[in-house]
Amino acid sequence: MTLNYARISFFLLFIIYITVPSFAQSSFSPANITGLSLWYSSDNGVGLIGSSVQAWNDNSGNSNNATQSTAALQPTYVSNISMLNNKPILRFGKSGVPGDQTELDFPQINIPANKLTAIMVYKPTGIVNSLQYMLAASGKGISSCGTAYSNTLIYDGGSSVFEGGVVPLTFNIMSYNNDKIFRNGIQSATTGTPAGAMSFSGIGVTPGSPSNFFYGDIAEI
Repeated sequence: MTLNYARISFFLLFIIYITVPSFAQSSFSPANITGLSLWYSSDNGVGLIGSSVQAWNDNSGNSNNATQSTAALQPTYVSNISMLNNKPILRFGKSGVPGDQTELDFPQINIPANKLTAIMVYKPTGIVNSLQYMLAASGKGISSCGTAYSNTLIYDGGSSVFEGGVVPLTFNIMSYNNDKIFRNGIQSATTGTPAGAMSFSGIGVTPGSPSNFFYGDIAEI
């Protein structure tokens, strides 16, 4: 019997073509995360007067918009950062000298103990204050490296200070949990006591303690 290889080849290709499943690609959005409290992105929802930021709108759907009506306290918007594939950032802390604090305030959110997860993309410009709060409420928050604490940390306002490693003066993706801190996907060496219940109401400084302001750039929270 003579085999017709052309017909066999066509039949096999046809079977393969019609049986291989197609997978629809879906894009990830933090807004789809269950329990998300807030999401700020420097390329969406920034309200400007010139280059000064008067509002940073919450993209989570919870309307926790961060605002600042006092011109002297408004961060600066920088539209093009080559280290971030030409994406924008918000610049906090002006020149880093005393009195240079800038901040955005939003409605206070309360995080129960053992429920904290915060992910931020930021770059410290320098280490100039004892603590450099990026996300904070009165007397507590998440700090970049400072002069009193050389490591990044979570402080719950009580006796619990949970530290990660030193954050280089470059852009980093930082993830903060109650008992773990990651930098660019790698867990930092950690010391101290995991944070208890937390609350947050501001970006760039802790309310009531303006000397502990963050000096650097934030792209996303």
